[in-house]
Amino acid sequence: MKFSKRLLSLLLALVMTVGVMPAVGLVSAVDATDRAVQSDTFMRVLHLDCGRKYFTKDWIIALLNEMASAGYTHLQLAFGNDGLRFLLDDMSVTAGGTNYSSADVTAGIQAGNEAYYDAGDKNELTQTEMDEIIAYANRLNIGIIPLLNTPGHMDAIIDCMEYVNVAGTVAYNGSARTVNLENDSAVAFPRLLCRSISITSPEKAVSISTWAPMSMRMTRAAALLLSHTQVNTVCLAHM
Repeated sequence: MKFSKRLLSLLLALVMTVGVMPAVGLVSAVDATDRAVQSDTFMRVLHLDCGRKYFTKDWIIALLNEMASAGYTHLQLAFGNDGLRFLLDDMSVTAGGTNYSSADVTAGIQAGNEAYYDAGDKNELTQTEMDEIIAYANRLNIGIIPLLNTPGHMDAIIDCMEYVNVAGTVAYNGSARTVNLENDSAVAFPRLLCRSISITSPEKAVSISTWAPMSMRMTRAAALLLSHTQVNTVCLAHM
C-alpha cells in the first residue's frame, strides 16, 4: 500500500514537471525569426507576479533574455496584484467629481505597498523604467501584457483610496483587498487609474483579471471596466 502511494506521488510529480516544460521541448535557443513565426501561431506566455513582490527593471530585463532563449512570446507583468508596483509620472485621478492630486495618489499607493510587502528603498517601477522594459522586450519580439487585478486583490489601491479620503466605504465588508461595488466613487477610482495606465503605456492596453466566485455584479463590474478602458484581456477566473 505504501509502495503504491509513493508510486502515485512520483507519477503525479512527473506529470506536473512535464506539464510546465516549455512547449518547444528541449530546444535551448530560438532565433528571432523563429519566434516571430511562433507568435503568429500560438502564444507562449510567462506570468510574473510583480504586484505581490517588487522586481527591479534590471531583473525583469534579465528575465526577458532568458525567455527569448527559451522561445517565449509574451511576458505578463501583474504589476497590480495586491500591491501596485507601477507608478506613472502623473498619478492624478478625478473620480466622483473629486480631483486627487498625483502627489497624494502616489503617496497612498506607496503606503499601501509598504503595508503589504516592503521591499526596502524602492517598491515600484517608474514610468521610464516600464518604457525601457517594453522597448527591450520589443527588440526581442516579446510582447508585454500588463495586468491590473480588480475588483479583488487590490490591497494597495484600497489603502490609497482610504489615504486620499475617497468618500464612503471603499472596501467590501471590511476586506483589505476587495472594493465595495456599491460605492460608485470607489469603483470609479481604480477604473480611471487603470485607464490612465492604459493610455500612457506604449502597449496601449491593460489586461484586467477579475476573480471568483463570480457574481453577476462582479461580472457587470468587469464589463464596466471594459467599456471605459483599452483592454486586451479580461480573465474571469473561477477559483
